[in-house]
Amino acid sequence: MNTVNFKDYSFYYNKLNAKYIMDNNSLVFFKKDNDKEVMIHFSFKDNQLVIRPRYGVTFQRLNKHIYKIISNS
Repeated sequence: MNTVNFKDYSFYYNKLNAKYIMDNNSLVFFKKDNDKEVMIHFSFKDNQLVIRPRYGVTFQRLNKHIYKIISNS
């Protein structure tokens, strides 16, 4: 598992299945072989983390600021 840090949060992901892009406002994971298929999207609204998983992806909260992304495919 690899880790990416976004604001005060850390996200574990499998780099064999996913890649990501990040800016100041959001973190988006894509399927490794498809740049258009979003796996999961993280952003902030009113200082709260907003998580938008897509079909085939779940996540596990490991503690208050650490999440693990799980691909179901």
